[in-house]
Amino acid sequence: MLRKAYLKLPLRGKILLPLLSVFLGMWILGTLGFGYFFTKRLEQHLQEDIEDISSGVLHAFEQEKELLLLKARLVAGREDVPSMVAEGNTEQLSQTLQPLQTSFKLDLLQIIDNNGSVVLKLGHKAIAPVQLRDEVVNQFASLGRNWFDVVATEENSPSLLVGLTAVKSSQKVLGGVIVGTAISDEFLTQVRTRKNQHLVAFYNSKIMASTLADAKRVSWQLPPVTSLPLRVVIGEQSYIAKTLELGNTDSTGCKLVLLQPVAPLERAQRQLWVSISFFCLQGAVITTIVGVRVTGWLTSRIFDLTWATQELANGDLSTRIDVSGKDEVVILAQNFNLMAEQLAERDQKISLQVQQLEQTLQQLKAAHKQIIAQEKLASMGSLTTGIAHEIRNPLNLINGLADVSLDLTQELIEEIENQLVHLDVKEVDYIKELVTELRENALQIHQQGQRTEGIIQGMLMHARHGSGQRELADINALLDKAMHLACSGMQVSDNGFHVDMESNYDESIGLVAIVPQDISRALHNIINNALYSIQEKKRAIGEKFIPLLAVSTRNLGDKVEICIRDNGEGIPPDVIDNIFHAFFTTKPPGKGTGLGLSLTHDIIIGQHQGEIKLETEVGKYAEFRLIFPKSASDYC
Repeated sequence: MLRKAYLKLPLRGKILLPLLSVFLGMWILGTLGFGYFFTKRLEQHLQEDIEDISSGVLHAFEQEKELLLLKARLVAGREDVPSMVAEGNTEQLSQTLQPLQTSFKLDLLQIIDNNGSVVLKLGHKAIAPVQLRDEVVNQFASLGRNWFDVVATEENSPSLLVGLTAVKSSQKVLGGVIVGTAISDEFLTQVRTRKNQHLVAFYNSKIMASTLADAKRVSWQLPPVTSLPLRVVIGEQSYIAKTLELGNTDSTGCKLVLLQPVAPLERAQRQLWVSISFFCLQGAVITTIVGVRVTGWLTSRIFDLTWATQELANGDLSTRIDVSGKDEVVILAQNFNLMAEQLAERDQKISLQVQQLEQTLQQLKAAHKQIIAQEKLASMGSLTTGIAHEIRNPLNLINGLADVSLDLTQELIEEIENQLVHLDVKEVDYIKELVTELRENALQIHQQGQRTEGIIQGMLMHARHGSGQRELADINALLDKAMHLACSGMQVSDNGFHVDMESNYDESIGLVAIVPQDISRALHNIINNALYSIQEKKRAIGEKFIPLLAVSTRNLGDKVEICIRDNGEGIPPDVIDNIFHAFFTTKPPGKGTGLGLSLTHDIIIGQHQGEIKLETEVGKYAEFRLIFPKSASDYC
């Protein structure tokens, strides 16, 4: 299940997830270990601090002992005290030592003789009636030795920290001075070195004094003297407790328990764990951000490589990857760029070969079309020539007989004129009428024969298609010659016909590779049609109309353009699509064969691979523009 989920992750997730899992696991474990170590270190530091505090408290007790011993020596050292002790003068001792007891703030001031009997006892009301139960004190006093210790008192009275020194005369020990300070709550407050710590004094497992009120109200177990500081619970608070032993004469003795509150330690530990948690979280966030950035940087280059591969697969061979560095991804990107360059070079070569093949194919298609056109022209030429020759033979006979008939009718008319005197007038009129009708019939036969001859000439001209051999020719001269020949022919057939001619030849054209005879034939056909349109418009409008024929040439670089424009009747839109079809004509019978523009179309488009553009407006003008290549190399 996990494996399938992992495999569905993107590459960035597949890289980032294991790294973050391992690193964050190690980071969290390390942080927890770090926190545990410092938590224990804080507890150890607190224990060490308690040990140091314990030493300080013991030192304070030692100072109090020595201070008591010093006070005892000051009392015993007065000049009048030995004599008063020797005399047993209690009243005088009381008067003398009472101020000292008050001045030295002593809870107990007691004078004993060398037998251990109490000579004088001064103390507070709570202490005065108390009898010292410690026989050791009396023993040291009788011997005149210096001594101090914690001694027990009567029940419900505080124990005393006492000091003893000998009262001596010049010859012997007279007794001893015992001074004591009650171990009370106030005394413990003075002895403790810090305000946040507490001291509890025990004697025979009973609490004598305490700076902590809860220690007296609830029961709790003090740690053994020989143990390390331990955690104890007093009331609802926890403390680190250390038991100290005071005194040196009683096996049970007085014990002092040092209590250090755990609350500051717990607060410090909580703060430590909060800091560690924040540090852990911050480290995890930083690690995640760095991991995301690093994996993003790594995978972005892989994504770039993937994108470039897809673009290359889609045909964009110009795709390249920016490379910098020396790692494996960079090496892969460099190899990709090299592969893309090689593919681009091969694609360029293939494209060039395809282009050459396409060009060859176009040349083959054009050659095929030209061959078909030539075959069509040749077939049509052969057919037309055969038909023309077959028609011409009887036509020649008809034309000849028509000419003979005309001559005979003319001779007959002349002979009738000569025989008028011998003939009846009515008969002469009838004969003249018959001869005239015969002459008119012969004339019609002659005219129709000439028309048929024209049709045959056109068919033969259409059949005599050029050989396709191109020559360098002056297109301007050909156009000018065709224009003047057509105009001259029109004037021969119509003596009253006149047209203004305008020409604008581009001399920069130079020589053009064409078939001159065919181009001349095409130009002659278009100009003839233009002149016919102008003639018909002139007849319709009259003298107000000024005929105009304009021709021009233009150099188009590798092509040449011929423009033939007339201001005749124009071409109706419904016949424009048919004007280049063979045998289609808009002229009345006897005026056209419908082969002129068809032949022009074959010459310009089929033979010379050009184009014919027509612009016209009915009743205003018609303009033909012929465009074809100038050089023979431009023909396929």
